Amino acid sequence: IAPNLAQAHIALGYALLNDTLDFRTAVPEYARARTLAPNDPNIALSYANLAYQSGRDADAVAAMAFAESRDPLNPFVYRIEAEIDQAARRYDAVAAKANHALSLNPQLPMAHALIASSLLARGRFADALKEIGHEPDEVFRLVGTAIAQHGLGNATAAKAAFDQLVRSHGDEAIYQQAQIQAQIGPPDVAMAALMRAYALKDGGMLFILGDFTLDPLRNRPEFAQLLARMGLGRV
Repeated sequence: IAPNLAQAHIALGYALLNDTLDFRTAVPEYARARTLAPNDPNIALSYANLAYQSGRDADAVAAMAFAESRDPLNPFVYRIEAEIDQAARRYDAVAAKANHALSLNPQLPMAHALIASSLLARGRFADALKEIGHEPDEVFRLVGTAIAQHGLGNATAAKAAFDQLVRSHGDEAIYQQAQIQAQIGPPDVAMAALMRAYALKDGGMLFILGDFTLDPLRNRPEFAQLLARMGLGRV
């Protein structure tokens, strides 16, 4: 009916990606949308989100620069910029972007978690634990708490946070369970949880490429095979 409607291509790409977890199904649709609506900041934001998740950092940064220039009061712009920096391991840049997002919306989910993650990645466990306490989303808060407590040597507190995540959210947070297990649990258990997340088409899987919490699993053959299935190849 409307083959040149950019929003329709974004919607189709989003549906395909969440249904298959295969970036190869979605990238052409998002690229088509960006071509059709090069001056739409919302299309640029969506395109940047997919670009960084699929490992195309330069494309993501360029699209976000445009989105920010056109929509400078949108807190999601700065949160996604923080996500891009986190995935690219530019940890020093994450806090400024996430704090800017929070200045526009103090209750924005995931922003405090991003700051905490950038601290965890650098081994600043006490600072991360303090920061994650401000995160309004319980799932993100429990993940950060478990990993930070483990890093501080508080095994009981780490297990308590993990157990609460399982008890309160079950398989809805199976990807997050894999994140914690990769950091504090046996690798085989973590890998099994990640494979279950893939089988359940957990949306968290879209962050797998740049997620530092999964680094202990990256050299495993099963991990490389999982990335290949998702159209991400070996990294």
